[in-house]
Amino acid sequence: MLSQSIQQTQDLLQLKIKRIAIDFDGRLGSLYDGCQDQLLGTLDINFEQSSIQFYHKTRCILEKGDKNHKRNLLELINIDEQLRLSLLLNLTSTNGIAEIINYPYIINEYTRILHYSYIHREEGFPDEIEKIRERLESCLTKTNATHIITSICWGIDIVIILQLPPEDNIVSMIDVILEKYRAYLNDDCNDFKLTRDDVNSYKHIINTTIYSNIPAITEMTTLHNIFHSICRLKTDDTQYQQLYYILCPISNSSYIHLDSIKNNHLEQYLYELSTSMKIIETCFNEDMPNLLCGHFKERFSNVYKQWLDIKNEYVNLIERLSKLVIEIRCGQNQTSILDKFLNHKAQIIFKNNISNLFQHVIDLNKKGHLISDLSRLNIQYCNVIERKVDKNDNEDTMKRKLIIDENTDRILCSNDLLNQNNPIQYKKLLNDLINELENNVRLRLIYADFSYCTYELRDMIILTSIKNDYKKNKSKYKEISSFIDNNNNNNSTSPLTRTSLPISSSSSKLSLTDSINILLLGETGIGKSTFINALVNYLTYKTFDKAQTEKPIVAMPVSFRITTEDDLQEHNVKFDDVNKSSSENFQHPGHSVTQRCRSHIYRLHNSDETRLRFIDTPGFGDTRGIEQDNLNMQHIIEYIKNFKYLNAICILLKPNESRLNIFFRSCLTQLFNLLGSDARNNIIFCFTNSRSTFYTPGNTASLLQHMISSFSINDIPFQKKNTFCFDNESFRYLVALQNKIQFN
Repeated sequence: MLSQSIQQTQDLLQLKIKRIAIDFDGRLGSLYDGCQDQLLGTLDINFEQSSIQFYHKTRCILEKGDKNHKRNLLELINIDEQLRLSLLLNLTSTNGIAEIINYPYIINEYTRILHYSYIHREEGFPDEIEKIRERLESCLTKTNATHIITSICWGIDIVIILQLPPEDNIVSMIDVILEKYRAYLNDDCNDFKLTRDDVNSYKHIINTTIYSNIPAITEMTTLHNIFHSICRLKTDDTQYQQLYYILCPISNSSYIHLDSIKNNHLEQYLYELSTSMKIIETCFNEDMPNLLCGHFKERFSNVYKQWLDIKNEYVNLIERLSKLVIEIRCGQNQTSILDKFLNHKAQIIFKNNISNLFQHVIDLNKKGHLISDLSRLNIQYCNVIERKVDKNDNEDTMKRKLIIDENTDRILCSNDLLNQNNPIQYKKLLNDLINELENNVRLRLIYADFSYCTYELRDMIILTSIKNDYKKNKSKYKEISSFIDNNNNNNSTSPLTRTSLPISSSSSKLSLTDSINILLLGETGIGKSTFINALVNYLTYKTFDKAQTEKPIVAMPVSFRITTEDDLQEHNVKFDDVNKSSSENFQHPGHSVTQRCRSHIYRLHNSDETRLRFIDTPGFGDTRGIEQDNLNMQHIIEYIKNFKYLNAICILLKPNESRLNIFFRSCLTQLFNLLGSDARNNIIFCFTNSRSTFYTPGNTASLLQHMISSFSINDIPFQKKNTFCFDNESFRYLVALQNKIQFN
């Protein structure tokens, strides 16, 4: 009898199973129903002391998605196949790490999955299986228990799903950052550093979704916050949660698990359905009628009706399959019934219906985003079927159907396939239209969609009836390019400067012998005038002590407010005669202080001839509105036409801006129209007041990069060689001293 009992105990130990903890109420001695993967209750069993084994094991892996949106995330994070099936059949709750089953987005080649786990310890019953079995006899008649928890593993489990932008160069940079995180978290390296480029690249991540057995982690929004939390959590074992349970079978239970082949076949079927259903529901939750802006009403209505019918069918299907699986696990039915069920004609038709609906909804959702994006750019959407365009049309008849007003209509003709195959061309044509609209607000921009008509559109084109404008602009561009080349060859400038930019001919020219001409542009209050004053003092005095002992040089009057730390008193600081200045107005906050363009000439030391000419300009973003900004810009253009060339265009910005001024783009567009595309090589970006961001561009960098990448002119440089960060507080301090303000 003793040997038989020992053999039974050994058999039970060999049949132990491991389950990821998705219900955190499990304790040593908890009863478990393996047929439905649910915790039941806890046995009242006392042991002198449970055994504890410490592991301190860390594992961090980085997975890349692919174009197959049916990637099984449950399998990816090592959830047992039987538990995966129970989750898909809604037999058990989806808590903790298992909530990944509800991930609502498509997994594609721009998806990244970071899985971190840390096993701290495992605690379990001593090997007293016989004692456990004796206690079980009194309660088995009252429960459906098939197993008992005999060991619990504690630690940290985190899955982070990141959706990256569909831009390969940015994706490559983000992948480098993610590998740094993975290597450090996996204890592959002891040193962790992010560069400024790393931080800027990280900001391009579109979406971050977090799943964990620790609730506080799921409330975080960035990978960097999670990274620091993990480092803290590893030193605080009171925060650990259950990772997995070891379950020992009860001797007289009737639990039978599905064999792997049958289980995987059913799981694959259910996972594909579940994934499609979640994504369809996510699309409908985006308020597609609003995205579609009134288009495709009938098509949307049809797919929504299909969705309601399929959703009801899906609920019924899950209920029927759940019942079958429970019966098979309890030994009340045969596994062969699953094959009959899945191969039934009705299930094949149902699966095909979901697949077709999925494709229709995805296409409609993408179309909605396209229409909404166009609307934000002031471009109207037109489905050419509504204009009766078909295969019987030629180019001339097609134009007559689409162009309503020959003087104002600009129509971009394309379709979904052309956009997909030629994204760069599509973006360029859009930018061309937007630039044209900025120069002529009377235009009506239209996107003509040929995706659903029989007319064969071979390439993207822009329709316009004003053909002569294109020829005229093309001729003008050649003339300017030739003029630039000739001037670069004939007008040598100081070796300190870049290649100068010639400006179109004018009736009067200022005398500019051996001048370095620098145009300053920026928002109102950015500090263009202060920048000139500060730079002149930097060039005049070799040391700050020297500047303190002498009166600061003021190229133009200044006025600003400053607060001293001792008494928190605010002082109005003025230097030079601000009342006599005809180019500056200090009386109206919010208006540009510099009212008219003005040149400030400074002769360089050790040179009798070379001079710096700063062209100070009115700031844009004036509180009087866009009309005033336009007037100021026209004044700037007329003023710089008096010069033969510019050596640099210095654009001043503030770091850590949440958005760029709306007029900034229009300002650059008008400059490029005057100077030509070569002007991009003479642009310098200067970030003022950058001490607070440790002399970096801060958040403004990504905004600026996004804006300049949207121009039709390619390769506008924004690099270290043409970017400068500084702070002009030293000049303000010198001026404050002249106003008898005391500092500690």
